[in-house]
Amino acid sequence: MDLSRLEILIGQKNTDILCGSSVAVIGLGGVGGICAESLTRSGIGTLYICDGDKVEPSNINRQIAALQSTIGVNKAIALKTRLEDINPAAEIKAIDKNWTAEDNFLLGEHVDYVVDAIDNVPNKVDLICMCKEKGIKIISSMGAGLRHHGNMFEAADIFRTFNDPLAKKMRRLLKERGIDSLDVVYSKEKPMKAEDTIGSAMFSVGACGLLLSEYVVHALIENKREEQI
Repeated sequence: MDLSRLEILIGQKNTDILCGSSVAVIGLGGVGGICAESLTRSGIGTLYICDGDKVEPSNINRQIAALQSTIGVNKAIALKTRLEDINPAAEIKAIDKNWTAEDNFLLGEHVDYVVDAIDNVPNKVDLICMCKEKGIKIISSMGAGLRHHGNMFEAADIFRTFNDPLAKKMRRLLKERGIDSLDVVYSKEKPMKAEDTIGSAMFSVGACGLLLSEYVVHALIENKREEQI
């Protein structure tokens, strides 16, 4: 994959750091799928992508893996094909099931960073606690549906967020598990009232996914610099 434009922006040494890095993206909906593609286009050398769901017609308006040709295909498998076409040199490891604490594929694997884009709250909390316990760096996505404005997303500690019902619930659950700090991407925009089906658009979930990938790329570079000091 030609990374010459990226090298102009961040330099060859930092590009090499990304090519030697391993990232797991757990949950491949609108947020996670776009994050995974951005990381692939940023040269990440090894990418674990995990989701147990299949592509549905209603996913096509916002999910990278969702095409007319992939309806009914597992999202991780569909996305693996796409990402390998983008960067054949990357090692894309697709896990076609949902992450749970009982079925944890991360055990025994070397992962430099985890992106939590899970929409199941108990599994989300378990993943965060597992990463914190094992010293694995993690950033989590908060609510991205029911928002209209991509420019309202930002990275922050979850205990400094507002206008996000998911983050509010997560703060309570994390406190109960002894977690007092977590990097997240959330929206400052007050969400619409939820209906039975949550409305969402690519320009909002995409902004969240891209911001997650931006955060991870810069964190990987900064962490490697600190290790070399």
